[in-house]
Amino acid sequence: MSPPVSPEWTSIGTFNRLADAEELQSHLQSEGVAARVYDERSLQKFWFWVHPKAGIHVQVDKTQVETAEKLFQAKETLWMRAVRCPECGSSRVQYPAVTRKNMLPAILDHVFTLVGLFPAAYYCESCQFTWNRPHRDSIKDLKSPDSPLPSKGIQSN
Repeated sequence: MSPPVSPEWTSIGTFNRLADAEELQSHLQSEGVAARVYDERSLQKFWFWVHPKAGIHVQVDKTQVETAEKLFQAKETLWMRAVRCPECGSSRVQYPAVTRKNMLPAILDHVFTLVGLFPAAYYCESCQFTWNRPHRDSIKDLKSPDSPLPSKGIQSN
């Protein structure tokens, strides 16, 4: 008898607010899709030295990604609150655009960001696009009263 296979978690949605991620997790679970919320805001703040943004991810087993993404996109109000790539529309976004698998590039990127050579950027896992500004749909969430981020200093264009 083989041991049970543990899920290989893959992010399908990125949010600025925990409540939004928990709402998606609950929706997916009610539809029979195993999901979890992964909150990396403290990692962003203390390891990547950036103001936490796009740090709450909803993850599903990689075998259920297609089903979960369809369910997510069908829930339009929640889909609109997700942080999404301006190039392809995916919500599989990382911030900052630093590898989480290899320490040396991450350390070098930190140094370059701190001295102002590289701005902290968003990274799309779906199309590999990088950008420096939040997606227009995310700005209102960054300013929301229950967001962990202060509302001053964030400008929408």
